[in-house]
Amino acid sequence: MKKWNPTVIPPSTLCPKKYCYFFLEPNDYYTQGLHNNLEEAMTELKLIEQKSCGCEFGNCIRINNNGDADWYEPCEPALERDGLPHDYFINKTTKIDN
Repeated sequence: MKKWNPTVIPPSTLCPKKYCYFFLEPNDYYTQGLHNNLEEAMTELKLIEQKSCGCEFGNCIRINNNGDADWYEPCEPALERDGLPHDYFINKTTKIDN
């Protein structure tokens, strides 16, 4: 597993994987869309078999250069756990339009 240096900002085109709220790991459970309540959502859960992007807003340019937009959403608990700032994977010189 890659060890990130908190003082060196990675390229904004890099997919941060586990540090993105939308990234799905094998053996995660996922349900798409909005639900009326927790019980309804639980009936729609699907087991994830391989790493993938679960963003429902469009194709992320960090996964595919032909994507719609940069849909990266920081997963603060994962960033904090590894000692990285919340804005670590956000290029501060580039305006992000979502």
